[in-house]
Amino acid sequence: MKRYSNFILAAVAVLFSVYLCEYLLGRYIVKSLADHYLPPNSVQTHVSPEFTTTYSYNNYAIRGDGYEPGKRYDVMLLGDSFLFGQGVDIDRTLASLLEHDAGLTVLNASEIVTEPPSYFHKLGILDALGFRAGHYVVGIFFGNDFSRIENRNIEHILSYRYDANALEYDLLSFLGLERLRYLVYAAYRNYRGDFHVHKFERKKAFRKDWIEWYTGNNKERTALMYNARFVKRTEAEYLSLTQINEASVRKTAIIINAMDDAIPNDAQLHVLLIPDRHYVKGDLSKKYESFRQLFISRLKSDIDVVDLHGVMSEAMYFPNDGHWNALGHRAVAGYLIGRLVGGKDDVAFGG
Repeated sequence: MKRYSNFILAAVAVLFSVYLCEYLLGRYIVKSLADHYLPPNSVQTHVSPEFTTTYSYNNYAIRGDGYEPGKRYDVMLLGDSFLFGQGVDIDRTLASLLEHDAGLTVLNASEIVTEPPSYFHKLGILDALGFRAGHYVVGIFFGNDFSRIENRNIEHILSYRYDANALEYDLLSFLGLERLRYLVYAAYRNYRGDFHVHKFERKKAFRKDWIEWYTGNNKERTALMYNARFVKRTEAEYLSLTQINEASVRKTAIIINAMDDAIPNDAQLHVLLIPDRHYVKGDLSKKYESFRQLFISRLKSDIDVVDLHGVMSEAMYFPNDGHWNALGHRAVAGYLIGRLVGGKDDVAFGG
């Protein structure tokens, strides 16, 4: 009898420990649409030698007005810091210009330091929440959107299907040990070298200063970001640093094609090809061009490719930060509006 009592006590102790871990994990990870978790409706200020900008986040912790589940939008933007509008006041960003200049309703799900697997992830979550739009605009930045994909497996994220309650954590989630199971799942996928679905995101101490928040208040990294300088590179150095090669280009195209398959049949996918300053400064040539053409050739024929190569100028970028300035956002909006409302390029580009 004593043996059974000891067994029961041991089982209770194990269960208590497991559920205590599950509870405590809630202090460190959380379900989130954004890859970089921020408290909903928070505000940050980003100060650099080139700009001072305030970022206001909505109820889903992405920049812009509140998201209304079930509402049909005209446009969704999916991309990284270019479409997010780093360094630019909200009313001068691409998203706001599409709203104010063309009267379009826009949800901007873009955020800093994200790449196509993250864009696909957000599309899946929003689709499960009932989001619909007539146009989906995906920004592909040639400066880093092909990185960290060459040697990784993408099949799992492409086949994953999201539940309607993808962002909810309730009593059943707790009893099902969702957080603990996610850690095991993520560790397994990382061990295999697979991309995995980010069901939970790491909490980070919120700071009103954007750079301090982004760097985790690391003084050295904060100083480097604040004093960022443009560094000229050869084409070989650039392609190596950005990891643009045949494998990364083909895999990225596969993800974009899967996004086209995932959106509603009556919607249009537009892929915005974004060059960085190395291109607009004329530092890149034949090898880079071959990869750009390979990427375009691998996209499905029904995808609208909006290529900004040869269109952007140095004056449209911050000299050192490297993102579009207000003039750049204005130019891209003018170029894109015709594709969204008229089916052709806007002849007033850059005006």
